[in-house]
Amino acid sequence: MRTFSTFSFHSFSFDQQTLIATFTYQADELFFTETVNFSTTVKKIRTSIDETILHTLLQHIHIALGISYYKLSPTAKILVPDRRTPEMLHFWKSFYLNGLGEFMVVNGLSPKDICQFSNSPLNGTPAPVAREMLQPTALVFFGGGKDSLVSVELLKERHQPFFLFSMGNLPLHALAASKVNVPRIIHTRTLDPKLFAMNQSWERYNGHVPITGILSFLSLLTAYLYESNEIVLSNEKSANHGNLLLDGVEINHQWSKSEAFEQAFQTYIHTNIAKNLTYYSILRPRYEIRIVQEFCKYPQYFHAFSSCNRNFHLTWTHLTWKQLRCGKCPKCAFVYTMMRAFLPAETVDEIFGKKLFADEALLPLFKELLGMQGCKPFECVGTSEEMLVALKLANERGFQAGEWEIENLRKQVRAEVGREQLQKVQEELGV
Repeated sequence: MRTFSTFSFHSFSFDQQTLIATFTYQADELFFTETVNFSTTVKKIRTSIDETILHTLLQHIHIALGISYYKLSPTAKILVPDRRTPEMLHFWKSFYLNGLGEFMVVNGLSPKDICQFSNSPLNGTPAPVAREMLQPTALVFFGGGKDSLVSVELLKERHQPFFLFSMGNLPLHALAASKVNVPRIIHTRTLDPKLFAMNQSWERYNGHVPITGILSFLSLLTAYLYESNEIVLSNEKSANHGNLLLDGVEINHQWSKSEAFEQAFQTYIHTNIAKNLTYYSILRPRYEIRIVQEFCKYPQYFHAFSSCNRNFHLTWTHLTWKQLRCGKCPKCAFVYTMMRAFLPAETVDEIFGKKLFADEALLPLFKELLGMQGCKPFECVGTSEEMLVALKLANERGFQAGEWEIENLRKQVRAEVGREQLQKVQEELGV
């Protein structure tokens, strides 16, 4: 595996006519350039742009986007391009180290050997301090999944003004958004083609990055340009639970969806960017199973949502509802189980187009989700306790013919947990 000796944040720029930002990185003799188009046709940009605020936002985004290129060959030290306080350097070390947790596991790397942030000897002046700069409306992350649709309904109940924000216009996003009937800002991110070429040739490392964290930094500029003082996400309590330990560091596939990241990022915003910009998940108090229970109240979305991550790379255009779920991945198996707890089996089977509980090929996956073998899958799924409670509720509704093996799994785990403990867990989950 070829390695870099240095990695640096080379430069960035912003065209106020096209609203396209350009970010450049250097790794030894190689340069990588990424662009992000912040324009939209559904909402007017603010009447005046403060150059200092714009520059500050681009500084922070520059470092966040860099993680996609840094992971090609992670160096021990990372020099930031502008002078940062010790608190800021600590934040960025955490962002890269925790955000690349799954990546390190997959590639056999140790967190002790990478992601050491420090100021460059050639740093300029410190970034400007935070200020007030926004207007009272909410920007809602929207990916077309069940969680973001529940958030939309909760905001409607509060009569809170909001608009949607998506990075890229996947058919999945468009289908779900068509049921919401709220303006949606769509930005596009174009990564350097060399990144994909190196990944495909196995010339460098490849793996998971904290995409929610990356999009969170991009949303800061969106919030400023389109005047919003709230950034609303749909991250649940289940995201706080990690997958495994690596050299004493908890590895959590959903780290940038966790409460720890949310709190750290909110502090970072208030200290360094804007005093009156609020970043939070409206679903944070709820576990996944509780969110699905709420989602099942909205049948208008049943054929317009997808919580299958494979959707994003298996099918890109002209999706129909039958193509929204692969029916094979950890997320499909988890969401299917959650929905079986609250809806008739026939309804859930029709939504997924498949009887997942009767698919013997999925049994090893269900065992992982139940904590019976291996570790929690590296996907955005809930806890093994949620799985067990959902199976309990599905059992009360009645399993179908051909589902005896999943029923046996439920009985095995249920015997270990005990009736009283299971009831206590169910109460803690809020269902």
